[in-house]
Amino acid sequence: MIRPIWDLASRWAWSRSPDHRWRLFTLSASTLVCALMLVLGAGYVIASRAVDGRQEARRPMVVEAEGDRQVGELRIVLRGLVWEGVQTPVIWLDGDEKSPVPPGLSRLPDPGTVVVSPALRTAGFSDKTAGFRLGDAGSGPRGAIGDAGLATKTEWLVYARPPAGRTLGSGGALYDVVGFGSSTSSGWPLLVETTEPAPSQRVAELVAGLLVLLPVLTTMVVAGGAMSRLLHERFDALSRQGLRRADLARLALIESLVITLPCALAGGLIGWLAAAHASAIPLSGLRLMPGDLSVSVAVVGVCVLTVCSAASVGALARTRIDDGQGMERSSGLRVSRAAAWGLVVAVALMLVSRQMKAPTVLLGALTLAAVTISMALPAVVALLAPAGGITASPHTGLAIRRVVFNPVGMTRPAAAVAALLLCLLAFVGYQGRFMESPGASGPAEAVVTIGWRDAQVNDLERLESAARDLDVVVVRRDSDRGEGVTEIEVRGPVEGVDAMEERANALLPAVNVRDPAASLTARHDVFWYLPWGLVAGVLLTTAALVAFGNRAQSLFRDDEDLARAGLTPRDIQQVQQAELAIPSAVAIVTGSFVGSVFLWCADAVELSASSLGLVLVQIALVAGATAGAGALARRWSAQRWSSTET
Repeated sequence: MIRPIWDLASRWAWSRSPDHRWRLFTLSASTLVCALMLVLGAGYVIASRAVDGRQEARRPMVVEAEGDRQVGELRIVLRGLVWEGVQTPVIWLDGDEKSPVPPGLSRLPDPGTVVVSPALRTAGFSDKTAGFRLGDAGSGPRGAIGDAGLATKTEWLVYARPPAGRTLGSGGALYDVVGFGSSTSSGWPLLVETTEPAPSQRVAELVAGLLVLLPVLTTMVVAGGAMSRLLHERFDALSRQGLRRADLARLALIESLVITLPCALAGGLIGWLAAAHASAIPLSGLRLMPGDLSVSVAVVGVCVLTVCSAASVGALARTRIDDGQGMERSSGLRVSRAAAWGLVVAVALMLVSRQMKAPTVLLGALTLAAVTISMALPAVVALLAPAGGITASPHTGLAIRRVVFNPVGMTRPAAAVAALLLCLLAFVGYQGRFMESPGASGPAEAVVTIGWRDAQVNDLERLESAARDLDVVVVRRDSDRGEGVTEIEVRGPVEGVDAMEERANALLPAVNVRDPAASLTARHDVFWYLPWGLVAGVLLTTAALVAFGNRAQSLFRDDEDLARAGLTPRDIQQVQQAELAIPSAVAIVTGSFVGSVFLWCADAVELSASSLGLVLVQIALVAGATAGAGALARRWSAQRWSSTET
């Protein structure tokens, strides 16, 4: 029996019948794109693992420093340089020719010089910038830090060495380095990053799961169930001739696989080649090392299998036989009710996270809501739709009865809209946290604290002399308080204070500047997730459009059923308009409510920043696009009905 079914499904899959074109196009195109995106998403996670590995390999393995530095020892102090509004790590090294050398350097920097990453040079950091003198001790181009010492090619990082005759002093946050990387047998790893140079593996897995895998699964399930009048008629014919239910399901699976497998393989191959040759993620501002995004053939196989399996689920869900529809509606509604309770739990967890100030709990709740909102919508529609029938017109009343009778089938387009709206609100709100303006320019006068290590007798005299030249005032002196740091407070015009900081960097070791009025900005966070957010938006929009196209196909069959019941073409149009509008309205309300709760809670834990006006604009855009898609679906169905009558 398998061979005839396989031959039959293969002929149907690539049929050139006009009644089959919609399914063939949407399923093949969706499969190709989704397989490509899934492979690239997997490469993103693999690249984050490589980034984490390079960070661990360059991490200093330290023990607490005691006494004077001995020959061959390397001592380290961490500082942060605020340049262009970004806090950049400065790793001060005190050693000799026998000391361990950090990855990315060919030797320790020359006394009184710094070695910077290539990205920092590209950004405009040159000799004498911030008072530092550039050295060439790096193993990278033009003596910059080499790839072995960088997490990404876009990372900002500085290694510095005290001027000749100066050291890093003693006491406080001073460490002896016994080596670099976790392979060193002793010591503990010291974090040197002031900000993450790239998403960690955990963050990348969350991003890929929410913004790639979930939209891919949603799109493929919807595309797998793409309507085909040809298949519908032939399935009905085979059912009436007594073909078993299991054989019909097998026929649907084979027909889906015949279309999706070659398309998924093509998409996976394109993704594999693109990942192997790409080092930059478009629109992210993030450049990785060559080969970071590469994926294995096994990973491509898993992605292809995932895409084909999701399409098969959609194909099975579309298999309909007359004596099984009631059972399928009942089981589908039970699943939807369970998902609705999951959505309630997600909203409750969001509220709990606001009280606990727990962003991790909030992100977990968002993940749960994103997974359940599409599946929960039929149950929500079945619960809320009857309330509109109290004062409804006869056409709306009939539409409500039809929606409540089969909420799973009637809400498929709206389910994709709800997921799209939730993801849109959450993503734009999260991005808004990084888009916030740092505010107005600071005051004309600045007050900063400048500290340094290894204080010597004439340090204060040299700084006070520089202060007089720059028209700034040293208003307080703090001698070493047992932490190995001497500090002064400087007050004056902003330009003079900035020049004073540069003078201190040029003269003193391990300078640390504390500026209460400093406004720090993020370099990459504003871009890291942008391409994946766009991917999610495109995929979910595609899912919604395919779902509306499927609904337009089913409207044509509904036309025939309603016409046989005696309704006029005008009556049919009004009923179908209500059938599309009711689930869509519930979807927009549900997505808006859950998304707004997330934003309200995320604002409290500083995970997002969004305004009421922006939220309303996003809701209006989705509502308008949904109304337009519904109108196109009705128009398409009406045109087909008219051509058939003619």
